[in-house]
Amino acid sequence: MDFGFFSLSLVVSFAFVRMVTEKTKFHLRWKGIWIHHWILAALGMLILLVVQIEHPVAWGAFTGAALEGLIRKNWSILDR
Repeated sequence: MDFGFFSLSLVVSFAFVRMVTEKTKFHLRWKGIWIHHWILAALGMLILLVVQIEHPVAWGAFTGAALEGLIRKNWSILDR
């Protein structure tokens, strides 16, 4: 059943992040580097690994957020 929770949270977070990113223009930029939400999600997953959290909803949410950012055409770290 954990796989079901993971899958459902992945889809829900993907849709939620898509909705939020389409409606807002908030960007984190610093010295020519653009911090995208997929980077923040990947950092969240790294933290989950380090502290050994295996909750499927947390993993699904971070995975959905990261995947939503990586499918966009402008996902580069360098700010142009």
